[in-house]
Amino acid sequence: GMVRMASGVFVVAVAVVALFCGACVLVDAGRVVSVTQTSEKGDRWARKADVAFSTVKPAPLPDVPTLDVNSTMRLQKIIGFGGAFTDSVADVFAELSQSREEEVLEAIFGDSGLRYSQGRLTIGSCDFSVGSYSYDDTEGDYAMDRFSIEHDRKQIIPLIKRAIKTTKSYNRDIQFFATPWSPPAWMKRNKSMKNSWMPGLVQTE
Repeated sequence: GMVRMASGVFVVAVAVVALFCGACVLVDAGRVVSVTQTSEKGDRWARKADVAFSTVKPAPLPDVPTLDVNSTMRLQKIIGFGGAFTDSVADVFAELSQSREEEVLEAIFGDSGLRYSQGRLTIGSCDFSVGSYSYDDTEGDYAMDRFSIEHDRKQIIPLIKRAIKTTKSYNRDIQFFATPWSPPAWMKRNKSMKNSWMPGLVQTE
């Protein structure tokens, strides 16, 4: 199929993505695309006129891109958009007034905001953490007997719960996935949570 879009639109048709700044999804078997645009000019999830696919290649227009879509080939599936729940984010959020907290939650997860549906959790600290920590800072504890998420209970987990509550208030769900930035410092040759790509892990007999 062929669809012509004005510049400044984010198109998602079947499995082909052209990133500009809004959103567009295939809505039915007739290859009609609904267009929602977010732009620097002030559009925020603004619904635009539907766009129909055509098998006839149109004549090129200046400054208007043409998007070729192979509807018979399906590749990766976009499950949503979101951000990371780091302890620095949670730390700043905890300093806000209650009204500001609600404003931020609505702006990020609410229907009038970004509608985030994905959350990335850190297993221990990351590059955007207030300080370095892991879930087990006891040297030599390979059995993880001292494993604990106590650090996250103070601010990060409450923020996660608030995000879940906000999305559910709009009858939507938010999905989470957790990834580590680094092993505990005691597992590494440089004894630091930083620079994970160079020193390697401590070698044991």
